[in-house]
Amino acid sequence: MITSYQYRLKPNYEQRCRLTRWLDMLRCQYNWLLAERFDWWEMNRTTVNACPNTCSIAEPKEQPEYYGQKRSLVQLKQERPGYQDIHAHVLQEVVKRVNLAFQRFLKGDSNGKRSGKPRFKGKNRYRTITFPSIKPDCIQGNRIIFPKFGAIKFIQHRPTPAGIAGFLNEILPDKAEKAGKRVIKVNPAGTSQHCAVCLNRVSKSLSERWHDCPHCGASMPRDLCSGILIKKVGLGIASLKNAKSRKRDGEARALIYD
Repeated sequence: MITSYQYRLKPNYEQRCRLTRWLDMLRCQYNWLLAERFDWWEMNRTTVNACPNTCSIAEPKEQPEYYGQKRSLVQLKQERPGYQDIHAHVLQEVVKRVNLAFQRFLKGDSNGKRSGKPRFKGKNRYRTITFPSIKPDCIQGNRIIFPKFGAIKFIQHRPTPAGIAGFLNEILPDKAEKAGKRVIKVNPAGTSQHCAVCLNRVSKSLSERWHDCPHCGASMPRDLCSGILIKKVGLGIASLKNAKSRKRDGEARALIYD
């Protein structure tokens, strides 16, 4: 169960106007992204053998998907400069919201239960803004600071909760102990630069999101490889702490584990 805490914001008149403008712009973008999904779905959901004998064939269009619609936000800001006022993460949450609604409509949730057809949002029907990343010190007195928006007064009727650090250092170890489990902290540094299978070093730039090991042939997403290696380090199967790199003439860099 996910615990949520609600606090009442007290924006001034100027902030209320700005929030209203943001909500309306986010609503328009939500409707546009949803319409793009529906347009493609309506044009491509029918199988070829179900089409009539005579019909005009439209030019195939790339299917709108989560990452593609996120990339479209760059062009959106260029064509409509007003969206530059909104934090990038807030705009990306709109794409995530559309993707979740459409996937639940087509495929259903984890239990296979499908939701109804997503609806377009009318005026004053888009009421929430999500800030997925805020600074740990965002609360200063009776004000909370939102990225690219500023500080807003709020009523702090109860202490604000334990952040990711508090969860990892206090809540998670306590829950694990009660369940008879143990929490092991693993330093993730370097785990994305090594192969989770053979433990050899495979250097990658930040833009490279796929892991291809020239030593053992392992091929998988970069984050998956890093996660597997972190698990191995946590279980004591592998260790990067005493790893040393060595480069010989004509050979790739390898790791020696003491």
